[in-house]
This record gives sequence, C-alpha cells and structure tokens, in this order.
Amino acid sequence: MKNCLLTIVALLIASPAFAGPVIWEPADGGNGHAYEIIEADGISWRQARRIAANMTFNGVNGHLATITSDGEDEFVNDLREDVVDPGPGFADKEVWLGGRQRRNAPEPDGGWRWINGEGAIPMPGDSGYENWAPGEPNDYGNGEKFLAQGLNNQFVWNDEGNRAGIYGFVVEFDLDPVLPTSIPEPTTIALFGLGAVGASLFSRRRRS
Repeated sequence: MKNCLLTIVALLIASPAFAGPVIWEPADGGNGHAYEIIEADGISWRQARRIAANMTFNGVNGHLATITSDGEDEFVNDLREDVVDPGPGFADKEVWLGGRQRRNAPEPDGGWRWINGEGAIPMPGDSGYENWAPGEPNDYGNGEKFLAQGLNNQFVWNDEGNRAGIYGFVVEFDLDPVLPTSIPEPTTIALFGLGAVGASLFSRRRRS
C-alpha cells in the first residue's frame, strides 16, 4: 500500500494538470487570499481540516476556508461550481468549510464558530454575514456539527454530518496581497499520499 501511494504521489507531481490555488485579487475587490477546491468524495470534516492545515502555497499554510462576506462566499461558490462534478443523478455538491459547532452547544444553532479565530458564525437574523439555507441549521438526524457549502447544488450553507453528499473541501491560504502567484509547492502535493483517506480520492482541476 505504501508503494502504491508513493507511486500515485509521484504521478501527481509530474502531472501538468495541476494548477495552483486561485487568488481573489484585491483589484477585483478581494482580500488577496488564495482558495482551492480539493475533490475528495465522502471525506470527513476532521480529515479535511488536517489535510488543509498541512498544505502550503507561497510559504503559507492553509486552513479550511472561513467565509465572512458575500463577495468571498460568491468567489468560493464559483470555484465549487467549476470544479466539483459528482456526475448525473446526484443533487448535492457540498464542500466543507472551516466552521463547526462546539460540543454540548444548544441545538441546532448554538456555538457555531469559525476555526481560525474569526469568531462566531452568525445565525439567520444576526448581524454579520451568513448564508444559511432556509431552515438551517437544523441538526437533521442529529450529529450535524460541521459547516458545508452547496446543499442541493445551491449557493447556501448547511449544517452537515452525512458525508454522502460531500465531494471535497475548500482550502484557504491567508496570503499577503503583495505576494506573487506561483505553482503549488511540492510539499503541498506530496501530502496527499499521507492523508487518512486514499490518495486516489483526491484530484485537482484547473478552473475553466
């Protein structure tokens, strides 16, 4: 198994299909951060968080994306729609974001926070940016502790615990806006062979 993973990683590094994360340019009203959609069918939120934290771009470690404005949300959603393709017959194209609900918090809307210290995730009717789908969060079926974008392939957020509709996750790199773009660093790609899920789950596609 180890040799198989190493072979896959070597092929990925050599592949010209790999493209770097997409920068939300300040000239377009962005924050200068880079974002990347990683396809990984059925990956758990915790696995996605670990992998994102070990990815690097321009010397900056990644994290699951934290969304605090409509512009940022739309930018990430455009990437999701461009990249994630679950095939015919699938309604969901959800990707994990960097939000979670604290343990033992009141259900369904208590204790939701961004993972990188950006504070509480607003609930419907609160001040601050939020994009919950109507009726969400609802803790449907219990255990929906993590934030996803793309329920029913719509531009909305959802509290999620079922991995059946998950097709990947969003990595954000908090770049200094003056840094130039570059291709992914080799250490970023090599990490895919070290994840808790099979390396064959992962692929990157150039945004059309």
